[in-house]
Amino acid sequence: MGVELTRGNLDLSNHKECAKAVNKQERSGEWREIDLPVSGDVVAMAKGRFLHHVGIYLEIDSGICIHAVDGSRVVAHSIQQLKTIGFNQVRFFSHVSRL
Repeated sequence: MGVELTRGNLDLSNHKECAKAVNKQERSGEWREIDLPVSGDVVAMAKGRFLHHVGIYLEIDSGICIHAVDGSRVVAHSIQQLKTIGFNQVRFFSHVSRL
């Protein structure tokens, strides 16, 4: 999608560590929160107070999020389904190079 990211040494099963990483990226200035996502934007999610899970937004149907679950499978959910499965926060971000 035009943005090259580096993968850090992150334990994806540790929600607290993931929340810190998402927060760090949010504060970096490289990402801007947006209201209307387009394909390739980031979907950041939380099942509590802190964003700890991310996926990629795709403009299919009314919009879906592709994300990994259980550390072993990738799924596609609509934004409404994300809320139904327990994500109380669903926010969208775009890399500044895409704006």
